[in-house]
Amino acid sequence: MKILLAVLLLAFCLPARAETAGAAPGTHLASAETVKHLLDVMHAESLLDKMTAQMKPLMKSITQAACRGHQLTPADRAEVNAMVEKVTAAMQQELSWSKIEPIYIQVYTETFTEDEINGMAAFYAGPVGRAALEKMPQVMQRTVVLMQPMMRGMVTRMQAQVTQFVADIEAKHAGKSG
Repeated sequence: MKILLAVLLLAFCLPARAETAGAAPGTHLASAETVKHLLDVMHAESLLDKMTAQMKPLMKSITQAACRGHQLTPADRAEVNAMVEKVTAAMQQELSWSKIEPIYIQVYTETFTEDEINGMAAFYAGPVGRAALEKMPQVMQRTVVLMQPMMRGMVTRMQAQVTQFVADIEAKHAGKSG
């Protein structure tokens, strides 16, 4: 889930050059090699693998929660399971390291200076940084679990608002034609 969140965050980042990123005069944006070193120190590929592996149980949990209260036949359940398999396989393929690494490299080289990347690499190579990296999947998984009730409530409220909005529009049109 962390990777999905990272991908979403990356999608909203606009490419920034040194002059727009606020890099001080005389500083240089990080090189691809320095960023690759940081990603190695962070074990980014392994983290990505762990996160994509967590997607399947998470998707199963979400779909089970969504299906509660509905009377599904064994055939329906099989279709739901097949859909979960298909969706998670597609997500894993789209979030493969070969597709994600170039994005990280681009964003980091366009955003951070060489010194900043080196500082991050030093942090993540140390005991506190390693502990942060090791615990981050648990933090993200726990965050998602704790946010699920809030998200369900939000989705329910949004659906009600959209339903009411559509009903209001239909009523307005019905009033004009009558």
